[in-house]
Amino acid sequence: MLVLQWIYGQDWIHSVLVSSVVYCQLSSFGFSKSRGKAWYTDSTHPFYTFLLSLVYLTWAHWYQLQANPERKFNFTTTQMWLTIKLTTLSTQLYDSKCGGKSLKFPSLLEYTGYLYCFTNMLAGPSFSYQVYLDGVKASWLATHKKQQFDGCLYSVFLFLQGLVCLYLHRQLSPLFTTTGLLELSYRYSDRSVASFGAIAMYYIMYAAQHRLLFYFGWKWFEGACVMAGFGYNPADASWTLASNSDIYSFELGICTMKRVRYWNTSTQQWLQQCIYMKAGRSLLVVYSINALWHGLDAGYYLFAVVLGVCSVVERFLGSKSIPIPLSPLEDGSQTPVSVSRRAVDGVVWLVCWALTFLGITYAQVFFYVLTWSNCKMVWEQTLATTPHCVWLTMCGVLLLAWLLPLKKKKLSGKTA
Repeated sequence: MLVLQWIYGQDWIHSVLVSSVVYCQLSSFGFSKSRGKAWYTDSTHPFYTFLLSLVYLTWAHWYQLQANPERKFNFTTTQMWLTIKLTTLSTQLYDSKCGGKSLKFPSLLEYTGYLYCFTNMLAGPSFSYQVYLDGVKASWLATHKKQQFDGCLYSVFLFLQGLVCLYLHRQLSPLFTTTGLLELSYRYSDRSVASFGAIAMYYIMYAAQHRLLFYFGWKWFEGACVMAGFGYNPADASWTLASNSDIYSFELGICTMKRVRYWNTSTQQWLQQCIYMKAGRSLLVVYSINALWHGLDAGYYLFAVVLGVCSVVERFLGSKSIPIPLSPLEDGSQTPVSVSRRAVDGVVWLVCWALTFLGITYAQVFFYVLTWSNCKMVWEQTLATTPHCVWLTMCGVLLLAWLLPLKKKKLSGKTA
């Protein structure tokens, strides 16, 4: 509470208000069923927790748009992580009552300790209530004492990663700014391939310098979680349960759906477990909730639209059973692979990586420019400077994929 008071001032009361109401609601588990109200039973608790948290968060975003037009750091950041924790806790309590993994209802002290855990209340990573209990009780020390020292070393490694990302961000941010990005259409007014390449490179570096800042914050908070004893996974003796990003997997991924799982990992897990699985596996619902969770700026929704289009195209190509090797050096079998086969796989992997990288980079540009006016300028800039050959190539690839026959036979091996 003192930390929140120091950072947010009196705005810390918002998190206390929502968490108090949700705790009273969760305390009625079992009691609501006996009252016989179909609209308020144990099965509806997760939905009402999610609805209350998201509606309050949406109001907070709207309030900040009016009171904080410069988008400075504010209390909505903590509200975002609070929404994830409250929804996850409610879902896990209900699953526990339905025969899932046993989870004891938290006392008020345990509840507030979990929500206001000092290592992740500002920028994540969000982890489950059970992971929090394991970290507080240090139950993993009984059988994994060696991991205490390994955890300290790993946290130092995470801190160093964060410092490197911060240094690179500080070097690149003055060179690739939002103002410079919005002025590209004036500097490159023709549709030549050279101009398109220069604009694409600026987009790539602009998105990269913003990603580096996120990596810095996430790695430092992840290191704080590990150093405090949170996030140990006894299944594989690793500290992966309090992770918020996997830089290597995200930057080198070749599939949009799999790649975004390594960006803001805890949020993606929440979307998958509490939204995607509960909403009939609808990508529209998932991306809409993801955009609303981030805020009300137009950039978040255009970011979701671009990612949604990329995901739908990948699903469509997957239905055509088009093989995409996960690695140019592995085919998932013990059979020796010829040099020519490895070369073909390498080319396919490189093309898939480049297309996915460009698609996600373009989506992230909207995410970072935020406002509708800036997003409109980026879109107009795209239409005005992209060579016609690029649009024709994209249409040709999609048309070819559409004409390919469906293959019902499942492919063996590792494909995406």
